[in-house]
Parts: sequence; structure tokens; C-alpha cells
Amino acid sequence: MLKLLRYLRPYLVFVLMIIVLLYVQAMTDLELPAQMARIVNTGLQESGIESAVPDVMRASRYDQLVQLSGGALAEDLAAAYEIKPAGTDDAGLLARYPLLRDESLAFLRPIGPDQRDQLNHDLTPLFFIIQLVESSDSPFGSMPGFESETPDGGLYPGSDQQIIEAVRGRLEDVPEQVIKQGALAAVAAEYEQIGVDLNRLQTDFLWRAGGRMLLIALISAVASILVGLLAARLAAGIGRDLRSDLFRKVTYFSSAEYDSFSPASLITRSTNDVQQIQMMLVMLLRILFYAPILGVGGVFKATRSNLSMGWIIALAVALLLGLIIILSKLAIPRFKKVQKLIDRVNLV
Repeated sequence: MLKLLRYLRPYLVFVLMIIVLLYVQAMTDLELPAQMARIVNTGLQESGIESAVPDVMRASRYDQLVQLSGGALAEDLAAAYEIKPAGTDDAGLLARYPLLRDESLAFLRPIGPDQRDQLNHDLTPLFFIIQLVESSDSPFGSMPGFESETPDGGLYPGSDQQIIEAVRGRLEDVPEQVIKQGALAAVAAEYEQIGVDLNRLQTDFLWRAGGRMLLIALISAVASILVGLLAARLAAGIGRDLRSDLFRKVTYFSSAEYDSFSPASLITRSTNDVQQIQMMLVMLLRILFYAPILGVGGVFKATRSNLSMGWIIALAVALLLGLIIILSKLAIPRFKKVQKLIDRVNLV
């Protein structure tokens, strides 16, 4: 095997290109399940609403968010939103948001992803509180920690502000996913109040997410095709070089060396053996390099999305690695035996 390394030197560029393409293929293959989950969770379950940062909301809701935050978000919201007064002369906005004729609306300015993520982090619990307080039939109102009764059996005071303070004190006991779903439900209700077409919003999101998923799948397919092409060309080139060197070596054989190697053996070495080397190189470049990249990338993505699942992926990778080693120990001796039998067939 080590002797083959010198035959790989002229093709180092091909090898590097294959490794890069395998990395691209692995990352795109790992991204496809995440995109599918995004389509199902955000697109279907959450009506295409991606975060608790609404693109537009009523000015009264804007003021309420500032009040709920105790004024802490006043500057951030002022930097992120622009309030359009009722009765504005912008025909495009009036056609899209008819409520703007009678009520002022706050529109999200173009902001960077970091600012949006920070706003989403700050607004999610506030919108969740709004959902609990304003929705009398909210499915979250009966969950543990948010019962409508106090521990002594009495009802919470009728003031919304007192209810809000009671809810705020129990947010730490609520799962993060539940808070997110409640916040997105509040944003959807806000959109309905304004007159935003939620069906169109959902459809647009599904088209975007589906297009992104299709593009990722296309990139993965192109990378896989290019890997196969480069690996085949590399293996064919090395096979050509091996046969050329083998033929040149045989032409310089002495009579004693001709007696040591039968014509059948030389035929097998220049045909079947070289072909096996070519197949081994293709498998090495397409599978052996790809598997570690996929395994490490899978563990990394799993730990990023859900740390509790990381050990499961790591265990699966370790078990697969052990299984491959065992199969190799069992298969390689039998493979060598088959090759010796092929040598005997050529003697006929």
C-alpha cells in the first residue's frame, strides 16, 4: 500500500479537490434534515413565522412591549422599528395594511442578524406573557406552573399587571420550546389584527425553504458526481501508470526471472490485480474519506442543536467504526484467498 503513494504524487491536486468536495457533500447531506425540520416546524406548525420579531405591529403593541420590559427595551425597539402614523399617504402600505388608515403601525427597519437574534431573545418571553394574558382559551394557561388558581385556591387578582408579574416569576419553570410557541402564537395573532394574510405568509416561507432545500440537494448531487468523476480519473491514471511500469519491468526480466513468474501470473497481475487496486482507490476516495467527515460533522451538528443527543451520535459512530473493523478482519483474508484462486484459474 505504501508503494502506491508515489503513484499518487502526480494526482495530489485531484486528491485535495476530492477531499474538499467530500466536505461539501457531507455538510449539505447533514443540512438536509435540518431544512426538513425547519419546513415542518416553522412552515407548517408555526405558519411560517420564524421569530418573535414581527415585521409589523400596532403602535399600541409596541408601547406595551416597552412597558412590559420596564423600559429596558425602549432604545432597542426605537432603533429597530419605525412608527408610521395613522392615515399616512403611502398607497403601497395602505393597500397591504388597511389598518394603517385608522391606527399607527410600527415597521421593522432593515437590521443585521445579530441585532435580530438579540431582539428575538428579548421579545420571546414578552410575547409569551401577552399570549397568556390576552388569550382566554390559550392552551398554555392550563400547563403546570400557570394554573389560573393560586396555591391557596383563590384566583389571581383581576389586574393584568398583577397577572403579568405572577407569570413572569414562573417563566423559569417553563420549557423553552413552549415559550417560543406561545410567543409565535402571539405574533400570529398580532398579524391577524393588522390584516396580514397568514396563508400567503406561510406559502411564501414554504417556497423559500423548499427552494433552499432543493438548492442544498443540488449542491450535494453535483459534489457527489464530481467526486465520482475525479476518483475514477485518478484511479484510471494510476492503473495506466501501474500497467506501464509493470510492462517495462517485465521486458527487462532475465531468464531466471521468467522461470519464476508464469505467463498466467503476469496476466493476472497486469489485469485483475491492477483493476482491484483501481476499485480500492475509488472506494478509498469516495467512502473512506467521506465517512469520518460525515461522522465528525454529525456529532458536531448534534451537539450544537441538542447537547443531550451528542452522546447518542458519538456512540453510533463508535459502534459503526467497530463493526467496520470486525468486518474488515473477516473479509480481507477471504478476499486474498479469492485472488489466489483467480490466479489458479488463469493457469487453465
